[in-house]
Amino acid sequence: MKNIITLSLAALWCLIPQLAVGHHAATYMFDVSKSVTVNGVVEVVSFKSPHVSYRLLVTNEDGEEEVWTGVGHNPAGLARQGWKRKTIQVGDAITMSGDVSRDGSNLLFIRAVTLPDGQTLGQEVVSSNDSE
Repeated sequence: MKNIITLSLAALWCLIPQLAVGHHAATYMFDVSKSVTVNGVVEVVSFKSPHVSYRLLVTNEDGEEEVWTGVGHNPAGLARQGWKRKTIQVGDAITMSGDVSRDGSNLLFIRAVTLPDGQTLGQEVVSSNDSE
């Protein structure tokens, strides 16, 4: 009996780090009721797990340059929706739309990207119950 309790506690102890780094819903970081659209030139592409991201240099309404970062789902999920690693490249002028960050930073959760050729790529909408 003592061995079973010890093994059970050891197994539970091993699960604690997984709980600490568990995945999050997009609604935790982003306000899905507010969206923004930015036009800019891609400076950085990160098409890798756990989330793809694109950094854009954007000229705001006052003519000042700002850096915006758009994050999306994981590469495998996006690939199933038509996204490819080389679809968006550094130097591309794109339009990115999505949900704004709750903390007010220049960060958005990508809902759609319009490419230089006019093609639009979207992401499936996630709910607060989704794990992305």
